[in-house]
Amino acid sequence: MQQKIKQQQNLTPYKELELVDYIDQLCREHLPPTRDMVQHFASIICGFEVGKTWVTRFVQRHHKALTPQWTSAMASERHAADSYSKYSLYFDMLELKISEKGIEPEHTYNMDEKGFMIGKIGKQKQVFSRTSYSNKRFRQALEDGNREWVTLIACVGASGV
Repeated sequence: MQQKIKQQQNLTPYKELELVDYIDQLCREHLPPTRDMVQHFASIICGFEVGKTWVTRFVQRHHKALTPQWTSAMASERHAADSYSKYSLYFDMLELKISEKGIEPEHTYNMDEKGFMIGKIGKQKQVFSRTSYSNKRFRQALEDGNREWVTLIACVGASGV
């Protein structure tokens, strides 16, 4: 029975393990592939188009190494700037300046912006190596930043106004 299943597989077990390793490499570079990308990789390797359900079965066969997850994108510039030490330093400096200058809450405001990529849905299903996803640091795919955006700007005062 096991031999019959192997004959029906599009990729040899060795080629599947190579694909698992390639997915892990992409995840370590913060570029987890989408399901369509994995399907495309497999099609190139075996020389013909694999079916839509092939990726699901592939991930199930390699469930100890791979996990499909929903993600949202993060711009590469934001990823590079994202660290606890930078946030901590910023708020320490902010607190110091507010104390030095005697700034009252009614004179303190926060503005923020939220960008929406035109024509892009916020989340997509991607295939992660289980190791990378468990690490919890690499759960977002990087965007190349070369897209058209709409921006929303909000402002609120520290006193609630």
